[in-house]
Amino acid sequence: TTASDFFSSQVIAETGVNIVTVRATATLPTTFMRLGTTDYMDITSEGEATRRMVDLSLVLDVSSSIGSRWGAVRDAARTFVNSFDQVNDRLALITFGNGARVIDQMPSTRGFNKVQMMADIPNTLPGGSTNMVEGLYRGWDEVRSVPAGQQSGLRVIVLFTDGASNSVPGDYPLAAGQ
Repeated sequence: TTASDFFSSQVIAETGVNIVTVRATATLPTTFMRLGTTDYMDITSEGEATRRMVDLSLVLDVSSSIGSRWGAVRDAARTFVNSFDQVNDRLALITFGNGARVIDQMPSTRGFNKVQMMADIPNTLPGGSTNMVEGLYRGWDEVRSVPAGQQSGLRVIVLFTDGASNSVPGDYPLAAGQ
């Protein structure tokens, strides 16, 4: 639909549920009803979906191994951040290379500065090794920083990376055919 009011969103504070309602109307031609002089009929439909609010740590690999793919990773991360509700969701941004850095802390109250977070995703690749473990720990710390009783229904860590951590010794063999 091209109507500006085709959807509405409402958050129920007590439960933390975000209810999205979508409504559309279309005028359709009739076939058999034309015999009764009804050439067109308005058809209306409505649907409703629920989504829980989110406390999310976005952990980005900014190590040298990303290389020429950084532009695609950066743009995907910005698109991902843009898909969240800046009034009701909470997001933190963490990058890792040689170490990990919390760029945007998890807010203590609902909401986050979406424009600032998208701008804080580096334009160029900082580089370094792949210290994924520290990045994940920092992401977990940010999710855990939300006080009990104020936490969202979904508490998530999302990791954007291109490979295995080189800060933890181990053998990471490829499966056959890779």
